[in-house]
Amino acid sequence: MIELSDVEIQQLKDQNQKRIKRVVSLIAISLTIISILLVALSLSLGPKIDQLVSESLDAKLTSKDLFHGSRRNDSARPSIESLLIKAIN
Repeated sequence: MIELSDVEIQQLKDQNQKRIKRVVSLIAISLTIISILLVALSLSLGPKIDQLVSESLDAKLTSKDLFHGSRRNDSARPSIESLLIKAIN
């Protein structure tokens, strides 16, 4: 087995430290770039997402009105139908 001198051991340690610093730096830069791209993507798609959500809510409200009827029960005591609807929802 080859025995290394103290100077050679120190050089190997320094080389390993430099490699580790390089890898950590590349990972940090990559994650920063990915996060910037994701933020830009979410900002650019924000209005479209809002539109889809509002259309979805409108469609749900419309389908509930069609199913349950759009009439209102103005009596003081709630009907069985309205209690069942509340229990289902």
